[in-house]
Amino acid sequence: MRNIQKNQHKAVFIIILITYSVLVLLVFFFFIDPSLKGESAWRWTADTTTYMELAKGTYHQDLELIGLSGNTIGPILISRLFNNNTFLIVIFNYAVFIISCFLLSLTNNISKIKMLLLIMMSPMLLVSIGSLSKEILGFLDISLTLFICRTTKNYYGIAITLLIGILVRWQMAIFVLLSVILCKVVPQTEKARWNGLLILLLITSLLYPLISKAVDLDAALSTEALKTTVESNSGFNYFLNDLQSNYMMFLAVIPKSLLNIVYSPLAFLEIDHSRLFLSKSSYIDIFNDYIVFLQGIVSIPILFLVGKNSSISIMKNSQFLIAIYCIIFSLSPFIQTRYFFPVYPLLCIEAAFEGKDRLKNNNIHR
Repeated sequence: MRNIQKNQHKAVFIIILITYSVLVLLVFFFFIDPSLKGESAWRWTADTTTYMELAKGTYHQDLELIGLSGNTIGPILISRLFNNNTFLIVIFNYAVFIISCFLLSLTNNISKIKMLLLIMMSPMLLVSIGSLSKEILGFLDISLTLFICRTTKNYYGIAITLLIGILVRWQMAIFVLLSVILCKVVPQTEKARWNGLLILLLITSLLYPLISKAVDLDAALSTEALKTTVESNSGFNYFLNDLQSNYMMFLAVIPKSLLNIVYSPLAFLEIDHSRLFLSKSSYIDIFNDYIVFLQGIVSIPILFLVGKNSSISIMKNSQFLIAIYCIIFSLSPFIQTRYFFPVYPLLCIEAAFEGKDRLKNNNIHR
């Protein structure tokens, strides 16, 4: 009976993946690809066009391959690997997606089907699979990092995960490195893990003001323009950045993380939505104006399910990695939901957890 049930779950899992692949292809052929070809003025992706032009050498500006202000090497390598063939890039992205979901499904005590369905609710994931982006690489990297935290002496895996992190963003590489250290070097006890997080938070709180002055971030944060931009969330983000710049990162990390995950409804209200009803020749930034907003909306019920289905325990690797990730990526002065996308699949794991009281602090292999 158990084997029959297991086979049924596998069959459902495969059917869901096939159905989702059809959805990805429909979105790609009817919306994303026409946008990339210039047949539609609606912008469905974040930086796909820029990456492809950089890969061809036709972009009008010089952007850093790897640096503090930007990182384009990952998408450029993928674009050149497939000779800018957008369809082949989609196939590659979907393969990455399947591998990532398989790695996440190895988590104990979760409903794998529920986890998969929750992950597929993400509008940002749907667009990322159908385009050239860093988000799908970030999805893979967070899945590999979680997998490595469960294994022992996986040096090749660590090297690959760190390399992918470098291809995504320099913050991602730091996240991978710190996660490996805190999961492998620090004693795996609740006290040691909490102490590790507190020390990391203390170090970032002390170092951020010094680093921000060294790279002239303070000048950017003091401009009046930042207070009125969408990213500033009506000045609240400016206030949080001010806390960071005055050695109080520990007070800003939780609200900044929530702002990045959920996005700002106020920012959405500032958009002129009447353009949607005009001709498709009118330029509309679908990704930044709508996909990012919808990603934040979808994240709200996921957070509710996390609170409902999963007990709080730093011994759960998924929760431990979320905490590390939020500390590292909250250092960014801007609210960028894209940067926090890799947290989403980890939240889906927690939301798909079965049996709130069965898993306590003694489980460090989740």
